[in-house]
Amino acid sequence: MKKIYKIKDIKVVLFVILIVSFSFSESVEIIRDNYGIPHIIGDTPRDCAFGLTIAMYQDHPKSLIDNLLTIRGELSRHYGTDFFNQDAFIRSLQLENKTMVALNTLSPEILEYLKGLANGINYSLENFPENAPSEIDINALLPITVIDLYSSSYLKSIAHEWNQFVKDAGSYYSNQSIFPNAQEDMSNQWVITPERTADNALYILCDPHLPFNGLTASWSAHVKSLDGLLNYNGFYFIGSPHPIMGHNEHFAWSHTANKPDFADAFLVSLDPNNDEHYLLDGISKPFNLWTEIISFPNGTNQQVTIRQSPDHGVYVKMLNSSTMLFAKLEVENNVSSIEQGYRVMTAQSVNEWENALSLHQYDKWNCLGGDEDGNILFIYNGIAHYRNNPVSAREGALDASTSSTLWQDLIPFSTLPRVENPVSGYLQNCNDSPWYVTPNPGFGQDEVPIEIWQGDYFGTRGKRITELIELGGDTMSVEYLKRIALDIKILGWDSLKQIIPLALDEAYADAYPFYNEADSLANILFNWDGFAEKSSTEMSLLFYLREVLPSYLEFINPFSFNESDRRILVESLVSAKNEMISKYGTLEIPWGDIHRYFRGNESFPISGAPEHSDLSASRMGKGMLKNDNVFHCNAGNDHILLIRLKPGESPQSWFMKPNGQSEDPNSPHYNDLTYFYSQDSLLQNWYTESDYLSHAESNETHYYTPSGNIQGDINGDGIVNILDIVLIIDVILENEYIELADVDNDGNVNVIDIVLLVNIILNN
Repeated sequence: MKKIYKIKDIKVVLFVILIVSFSFSESVEIIRDNYGIPHIIGDTPRDCAFGLTIAMYQDHPKSLIDNLLTIRGELSRHYGTDFFNQDAFIRSLQLENKTMVALNTLSPEILEYLKGLANGINYSLENFPENAPSEIDINALLPITVIDLYSSSYLKSIAHEWNQFVKDAGSYYSNQSIFPNAQEDMSNQWVITPERTADNALYILCDPHLPFNGLTASWSAHVKSLDGLLNYNGFYFIGSPHPIMGHNEHFAWSHTANKPDFADAFLVSLDPNNDEHYLLDGISKPFNLWTEIISFPNGTNQQVTIRQSPDHGVYVKMLNSSTMLFAKLEVENNVSSIEQGYRVMTAQSVNEWENALSLHQYDKWNCLGGDEDGNILFIYNGIAHYRNNPVSAREGALDASTSSTLWQDLIPFSTLPRVENPVSGYLQNCNDSPWYVTPNPGFGQDEVPIEIWQGDYFGTRGKRITELIELGGDTMSVEYLKRIALDIKILGWDSLKQIIPLALDEAYADAYPFYNEADSLANILFNWDGFAEKSSTEMSLLFYLREVLPSYLEFINPFSFNESDRRILVESLVSAKNEMISKYGTLEIPWGDIHRYFRGNESFPISGAPEHSDLSASRMGKGMLKNDNVFHCNAGNDHILLIRLKPGESPQSWFMKPNGQSEDPNSPHYNDLTYFYSQDSLLQNWYTESDYLSHAESNETHYYTPSGNIQGDINGDGIVNILDIVLIIDVILENEYIELADVDNDGNVNVIDIVLLVNIILNN
């Protein structure tokens, strides 16, 4: 009997043939410099991608593997039941299905790049399984596919949007049984045109303020393809192959965090007559329901029923017999940003960068870029839908029983705030509202959809950087720009000290018994330059003043203090001294003895501001004062990168980061960069061949001709090939079950098995 094939099936076959036609092996050279940073040299971007994930696996195998397991929803299979809820939630987002659709639209060059990334991990796992965490079942993990790598860039978006959902859910979701609570992103960035610099070069600063460890910690790499398509230097989040910030030969870019409303918490009412339906405007509508099987290390499985609402997102929690909590995240509708990341990394100008951003695949970020010709551009990027009541959407969980709370149309990329080549010659954003990016940006807050911003905010970091750029005039030197990048001025003190003389006068008039002591302490601070150097004892005193002063009395708004508040301020000066004497036995304790970063068995003094907003500065070490009377920094300037571009000259850049390249405590590159971070040093990056070769510490070459997997040998000829694909399509169309064709071992034979089989063939 003649088979009749549907058009969608023919598309699958054509897609398979397209991918098979690009099969070849990779080779790559990885040159490590004296900081342990890999310079990854390959003939093509695919070869570079192959080397990128090898180098990442060498430095951070657990992070790389855990990210892949997270996005697959398979953490439980390797680490146990603690991750059951997280795996179930990830699977409810159906990222694999979205990826399957998206892969059919990607250009060959992106598919090739993804293939190189996947093969680098497969190569590493096959050849160096001992570097993987002991809990990992390598056979269950392999093979890593283009599906995994394409989906991996969803991970950061999920983290962003989940945090927003938790805020909106409030008391309805008070625990973190699905994802741990993450710190909110902060950052500094600025770009200055050649007309404002002494050497007529463009300079741009990348300075994300993030946790030093975990999902958002940074890892540096330089990838260069000899075909001229790729020459990127910058950084990635650990375990993610998606570039974050950096530069190539002609263009550089940076990001800071902003606050689009890309998530909502919905209180969904069940239909009392059918618990597989929900009520919307009094109409009963069905959930999308399906079953997932989650496996555990002991070989057992647990079945979970997934609920998804086309209107309200995915199920989170049963609140009572009639109400469920759902999370609506933009990531459900978005495509992976892996293509946009590649296009940004290879953009040669501001115009090409904007074209890449117009794919609109990043869910947030203040985007700032500049090219060697002196063009600069700011785009306040965000993915959000219009709301009928955008204010209430920010204020808590929404009533899902009425369509008035539903998301409306997507806010178009073309309407996002944008500033190009301003007269001022600079752009800056330190998590501020977009209308503060430069003087006279050409728009105000009334012209920006409220769904993509929150609050009219211009913080102390943005004000300080603006002040320094304005003071620098039109002949700013590289040394001056480095000073801006490393600035540690505490602007909160500049505000507070204006009110202290009045407070002391009032205390003197009232015969305050400890007036002389308070006056002496105030004079210590008045004689200070206000910079939070690690050697500064004055910063230690100011920190403890903030610790003992009631939180409602804010340094940044001292003129709101009434007379009673001012008396509390004077008393708190004395209390701060007593606290320090009690804890340290002296008032003369350097700030770096209190404000420290612990890396392995060592701790390092850190200049800059602590977490409190009153004590903010461009450089910071966020964390907590613990029982050992030391402020343990765990976040802050996770990676400072200052970049210089000028036509006819090779790019230059200088960097500092709190962690070395390796996560292995036995590696010389575990905390070597931590030492320089503690010394407030910007180090020279090596970008040109002569530079990285002259500073080379090691050089290795990797070749990969992947091996097959006999499970995919459907026709039993001992080879995994295109004939096996034809047979597996027959299995799907006939709706039969052949165990050998179930490549992913999910109990079904479907299109996903075809894609996995294609991966096996490409690896032959």
